[in-house]
Amino acid sequence: MVAVRSFGEAIDFLVKYKKLLLLTIIPALISGVASPFVEEYPETQRFSDIIIERYGAISPEINWKLYIPVVILVVTILSGIEFGIIDFAIKAKRGKVDKFSLKEIAIYGLRNAGWGLLLTIISSLYLLALVIGGSIPFIILLLVFDIVDFLEPLVPIVELLFVIWVLILTLFSLSVSGLVFPRFVDTRSLREALRVIKYGRRYKASMIGFGALLGLSSFALLMAVGIVEMSVYMFSMNTVARLLASLLTVPLIALLSLFVIIAETIFYENVRADYEERRALFYTLYSNLTNLEDVQ
Repeated sequence: MVAVRSFGEAIDFLVKYKKLLLLTIIPALISGVASPFVEEYPETQRFSDIIIERYGAISPEINWKLYIPVVILVVTILSGIEFGIIDFAIKAKRGKVDKFSLKEIAIYGLRNAGWGLLLTIISSLYLLALVIGGSIPFIILLLVFDIVDFLEPLVPIVELLFVIWVLILTLFSLSVSGLVFPRFVDTRSLREALRVIKYGRRYKASMIGFGALLGLSSFALLMAVGIVEMSVYMFSMNTVARLLASLLTVPLIALLSLFVIIAETIFYENVRADYEERRALFYTLYSNLTNLEDVQ
């Protein structure tokens, strides 16, 4: 299965080129340093005419004037670095890398940071469009079952099926949208990048399987991030403690970002190679059959 093979190759690639972590750690570090100052935990919090004094946990207040510029800066830098890493990973997978230079990867990526940011936005919209578009038939079905009286007892069953369908659809969409960025870096064509759904139609099971593997691994790393943060927050939640917690989680966030980039790129390359190999085989067989008919 392409999904399992790609996931294993991504781990091997990460181990082989572990120094790439130094690139993704830059945006993670910026985010980690800024995070405690973006979120403010006041001693009291007002809800309408009720004032709550903090004795335990309380929801943070976001400093939007600082939050928005930080998010734009981090996403732009990460998108540029992602562009460079994807380009390197594709060339390395095809055996076209002469030397491994972090400086060259970073410079090439940051030069294309504008494209990277655009592709990040397109990938997110692509994911959203696939999930919403694929859910519409079920939503219509739920409305019909809710309106028609004799079908109302079946609504809980339809709702359960809807939840299962959305989960499968999300895993599928997560994989397909993850191919947009590598496809553009490979072809330099937005049209080709938007047509990655052709791979989704051909490799449905692999898309769902890869999405599940990527989701589970990301969840595990995020759980580790949460454990580290909570270990610090148990003692204090002041600015220094939150800064310490953020800095301690920087390597984990950087590792998560790098692994997702590499895994999606390796998966794209394996799917693309298999797809083109099958297509070439089909055209060869079709050409041979046509020639045979002409001879007869």
